[in-house]
Amino acid sequence: MKIISTKSHHFTGRKASSQKRNVVFLKMDLWSLSWLIWARNITWLMFESIIATLFLQSIVTAGLAICNGTSSKLSVAVGYEKGGAWYAEGWWNLAPGECAITIGGPLSNRYYYCFAKDDKGTWDGKYQFCVDPSNAFYLRDQQNCEKRGFFQIDVGNAKDYVQTLTSSSERENAPRGDWSFYSAITKTGLLSQRGWNFLLNNYVPHREPCDPIPDAGGNMWVVQYHDGYIVGNLCRLCRGSAELIDYFTGQGDGDCDARDSQGREYCFPRDAITLVKSHGLIDAIFIQGKYR
Repeated sequence: MKIISTKSHHFTGRKASSQKRNVVFLKMDLWSLSWLIWARNITWLMFESIIATLFLQSIVTAGLAICNGTSSKLSVAVGYEKGGAWYAEGWWNLAPGECAITIGGPLSNRYYYCFAKDDKGTWDGKYQFCVDPSNAFYLRDQQNCEKRGFFQIDVGNAKDYVQTLTSSSERENAPRGDWSFYSAITKTGLLSQRGWNFLLNNYVPHREPCDPIPDAGGNMWVVQYHDGYIVGNLCRLCRGSAELIDYFTGQGDGDCDARDSQGREYCFPRDAITLVKSHGLIDAIFIQGKYR
């Protein structure tokens, strides 16, 4: 692995000592000499690799790093708040396996925002930022501009953070269209994304603004829609079966204490793309929909 540094390094050679040393000559055949040279080279390469890895780790984690975990070239932009103003900055062009420090550390915000694109699609979200689609840009509080939807990155309290963009194959294979709710009454066991087609072909979706669905244990679940997007996650209003396992892709309100104007309870996750709930004979609950 070759490491290129932008800093100049000056090395000062140390004069060899004139002190006499005892020298011992070892006689060895050609095979032994070759093996010794090979072992020395391998040891040096291993040492060089370890140093390179540690050096790259220190570089990659120095702030907000965006890494390309796909097999295609990505163009990346970021958005963030600083000093009461909103900034958008791009583009970083990343080859497969490359990382870029988009925001220098230590990080001071909890939330940052990212947009990325390749020749097959985009990694986007619902947070609007100005961009220049063709040229490098650095924008502050711009309003009259071309905008893109950025997705949110929650770094928590971390001072350094790495966000890896994975292959778009999962995004391309996910179902499109409005969010739909499925209740597989006879299905048991954990459902996964690989059950998309089975559910789509065998169960009729509920398309009401709010669907209260009782499960086999008598607990009530609710899902809420708005303009084709899910704004409320499934929430178990009755705390019944202790063995029911919850599978969330986002973080919801664990107490389910968010209420609408009519007093109905909802959980609001940060991001609900897929939610699966099932355990034993409890009804399998499934949601599918488009990415926000």
